[in-house]
Parts: sequence; C-alpha cells; structure tokens
Amino acid sequence: MPLRKFCFFCLFMITLISATSATTYRIDDEFHQATGTRIAGTTPFMGEGELSIDNTEGGRDAVAIMTVSGSQIPFYAVYVRDGDSHTIQHIPDNTYNLYFSHGSSWNQSINQFNDPQNAMFADQTGENPEPFLFKTTTKREGNYINTYYSTFFVTLFGIEGGAANTKYISEKEKFPSLL
Repeated sequence: MPLRKFCFFCLFMITLISATSATTYRIDDEFHQATGTRIAGTTPFMGEGELSIDNTEGGRDAVAIMTVSGSQIPFYAVYVRDGDSHTIQHIPDNTYNLYFSHGSSWNQSINQFNDPQNAMFADQTGENPEPFLFKTTTKREGNYINTYYSTFFVTLFGIEGGAANTKYISEKEKFPSLL
C-alpha cells in the first residue's frame, strides 16, 4: 500500500509541475496569426543581437520585416498581434532596415493583410530607411572576457518624446514582398 500512495504522489507532483510551467498563447484563426509566427525569411540563430517589438497599443495586428540594408528581400518577418510584444533573438551582425505592415485581417494565401498600411522606420530626412546596426564585440576586463551586443526596442505606435521617424509607404513605392 505505501508504494501505491508514493506512486500516486509522484504522478500528482509531475502533473502539478507541468501545469505550472505551461505557457498560454492566443489561438490563431483564419484572420490572425499567433505572435511570433515566422512569416518570411529564416529564423535567426547565429548572432547575439536582439530586436524587441512592442505592439501593445498599436490598435491593429502587425508584421515586422527586417531586411539587410540595401535589399528588399526579407531577412526575417514576424507576426505581432495587437496587444502583444515579441523579441527577435540571435540576430547576426549586420546593418538592417525595419519595415512593418499593420492590418486587421491577415490573408494567408497572399501573405499580407487584406487592409495593409505599410511603413518603415525612416532616417532623419524621412526619405530613406533608418539603419539598425547590429554589432557584437568582446572585451577583456580584468580576469573576464565580456561580450557586448546590440539590442533595439521599437514601438509600433507613437509615444511622447519618441525619437523614431515613420514613413508610410504607398503601393507604388518599394516595400519588401512577403511571398
């Protein structure tokens, strides 16, 4: 008898541990993807850089698109639902541009919103993409070797005192294709 009680207790503890470590995700549906869904490109895995995207007050779902500077081919594109944030990790050293598209109805067959509003983070002139330089360095400091890497945080909504310029892009202008 004591053995059965012990086994029951072990099974209960395993179940309890599993339940406490569960992560909750909003279920995607016909018109929305889950936050963090890769839309285009290859998931970064070779670098140290990080880009955090905040869409907590955006009002609409968004797709953030990173391209290598000077290219219109998506390096990586990720879905961020309205009310959510997402961090892209392991971004390799390079200079990237960041574009985004807002919408409320995602069309999986054409890989874009049915009602897109496309934009880019622009430089000070407002005419060119703002470069995001990701760089990793190591530095010996006493008995330690420390690694330093680039991290960026962007919001997909206006904030008072924010320093980013946003330029909305018409369909005639170049916007990275997600197909």
